[in-house]
Amino acid sequence: FFNSTLMVDEGWNLVSVPWIVADGGTGALMPTAVGKVYSFGDGYHPVDSLVNGKGYWAKFGGDQFVTIVGGPLISDTIDIAAGWNLIGTISDQVAVGEVIEVPEGILLTVISGFSNGYYTAATLDPGHGYWVKASSPGKIVLASPTPPGAAPKTAAVLPPDLHELTVSVEWSAGRRPFSQKLYFGSGTPPVDPAMYEMPPPPPAGATDVRFGTNRFVNYFTPDRDGKSEVPLAVSAPAGKVSVSWKLNTGDGGLFVLVGILGEKTILEQELEGEGKIVLDQPADTRYLIRSVEVPKVYALDQNYPNPFNPTTRIRFQLPQDGPVTLRVYNLLGQEVVTLAEGLTEAGYHTVEWNASSVATGVYYYRLEAPGFSQVKKMMLVK
Repeated sequence: FFNSTLMVDEGWNLVSVPWIVADGGTGALMPTAVGKVYSFGDGYHPVDSLVNGKGYWAKFGGDQFVTIVGGPLISDTIDIAAGWNLIGTISDQVAVGEVIEVPEGILLTVISGFSNGYYTAATLDPGHGYWVKASSPGKIVLASPTPPGAAPKTAAVLPPDLHELTVSVEWSAGRRPFSQKLYFGSGTPPVDPAMYEMPPPPPAGATDVRFGTNRFVNYFTPDRDGKSEVPLAVSAPAGKVSVSWKLNTGDGGLFVLVGILGEKTILEQELEGEGKIVLDQPADTRYLIRSVEVPKVYALDQNYPNPFNPTTRIRFQLPQDGPVTLRVYNLLGQEVVTLAEGLTEAGYHTVEWNASSVATGVYYYRLEAPGFSQVKKMMLVK
């Protein structure tokens, strides 16, 4: 029998029993835990004892070492169910790439650990707990060294050229800061996006940051107006929250961090290059990341509907900011109405014309911008 120490953080931790122990009671193994210790299975459930192969949630009143006395557990075969599973570890560190899946390929996501927040694990460290998600019931084998002939799991690799968003939380009482990295890009993901799904949220009061899609990687697919957005879910009780970003060049899109308090937009921060901002009232404000696709050329679309009575919509696109006019003319070339005029941002724009005050007939509309002019015809039928 040996003494082993596990470093735990203030607040919630994922823990496990990496030794063969004489007494598996929570009081014997986690004597300084605050309140109940919880297992996972269709939700969180309090337990009175801990067993090898399972992971548990335990809360502590401060950063500290927990001592576990037991004999070495050099290998373990862990039964897992379809969906999310909270697993334990063995006495030795196991690299994620050395985890054995039975049958091969049943793990759907990265393996996630928790240290003041979720992170993608590179190793399974003794005494910690980890989340895995399986496509079907099966087994996970942890061994040191890996058995000859075993088919180890292939560690997940992030797609290249993603933008990086880091959400950080600091507490005033000297508690270790938290940092969660999220990644995003435009277009279609090169792998199944379920690979980057995050585990179930931790117990109430724990720090948690993720996209509203429950993933830590998000790809934006703009709608017809070139826009797309995803909520940014931030849970950081009593913490000072900041967001920093690092964007790659050549994406062809614009990304904006938006904060909404009630019905009012209180933040619109363009994400460009590298930068950082402290979030105001994070507990009460809804945050989201908005993607705006920037067109490559000027264009004026045909109005819709056409013919129309009495309203129609006209859509146009601008590859850069600049002065724009959109006017409607009658058959005699006389101006009927100005629908848009002045400095306009790059992007996709739609304006509506209510022609209830003019007569049935053919009308022309013209878009003018620096170095660009285009005219199209429409018909009002009353």
